[in-house]
Amino acid sequence: MFGFPAPVGMRRRALFYSQLATMVGSGLPLGTSLGTLSRTGAAPLEREIATGLAMRLGRGMTVAESFESLPGAWVGPLEVALVRSGELSGRLDHAFAMISRHHLARAENMASVIHGSVYPVLVLHATAFVAPLPMLVRTGNLLAYGARSAGVLACLYALTGWVAWAIRPHHRWRALVEGALIRVPVLGGALADLALARLAWSLEALLSAGMLVTEAWPISARAGGMARLERVVEGWSDALEAGATPGEMVVASGVFPEAFASSYLTGEASGRLEQELGRLARQHEEEGFRRLRMFGLGCPRVLYVVASAWMLLEIVSLATGYVSAVGELMAE
Repeated sequence: MFGFPAPVGMRRRALFYSQLATMVGSGLPLGTSLGTLSRTGAAPLEREIATGLAMRLGRGMTVAESFESLPGAWVGPLEVALVRSGELSGRLDHAFAMISRHHLARAENMASVIHGSVYPVLVLHATAFVAPLPMLVRTGNLLAYGARSAGVLACLYALTGWVAWAIRPHHRWRALVEGALIRVPVLGGALADLALARLAWSLEALLSAGMLVTEAWPISARAGGMARLERVVEGWSDALEAGATPGEMVVASGVFPEAFASSYLTGEASGRLEQELGRLARQHEEEGFRRLRMFGLGCPRVLYVVASAWMLLEIVSLATGYVSAVGELMAE
């Protein structure tokens, strides 16, 4: 699932699921555990989630239905898939622990990316206001200065906000934005690896819980959080009903990496698909977070280049103005 979540919020969510896993694992009923967290949760949103889940369970909903009916901003497809697997297998504590680990890993890696980008972002903001100063001194035009400083920053903020808004699940621009992000060097590979990791984790959990593989694939594709994978898997239904295996469809689709397709086929043929999916999930998760950290290290360099180029353009513009003014004076 793409987006720009804050590490603090992800850590709180990790703590919420860790507490649920501990209480359910110790034998407390889920309703009692949620009631406790609704009163003593670490943050208002987590207390609201616990209250909403407890109310839905009280109405007779299953655990998976309760999670699935929560707003999408509260609970993602991966969480719903893992909870469904935990309910089917009778191991909800294990599912909650997996979700907690997922949020904690995301928080740690996102924090490293943000930490590496703070200083370059400050430099970029300083450059935005310092670089046009000579032009302001020369012309005294505050409107032009504002357009070349705060105006540029406002455009960058607007673009970032639009991407975060458009990348939400079921948004009509989601596929277009994902396609653009996937083409960004390093970042695109990281997002693709993490989507495959989420898909594999979900698929492994659902199959281990006893769900049919043909039912587990669409759920897991949604858990992956990438629109392209969802569309591809949704188109498999006719072929699967005609007797094709998911392994054959993975190979024929052309959207899965060759190593992923080969490993899936091996697991399917050997009867060890769950173990192979677990290995694939760990492998793609590690590679995705490694690339994400690489992107975090590369971002400062890119921002420095942007700030330097911006300053250079302003200097060239200033010098050109002075040369032009001197030429006019000499002509007189």
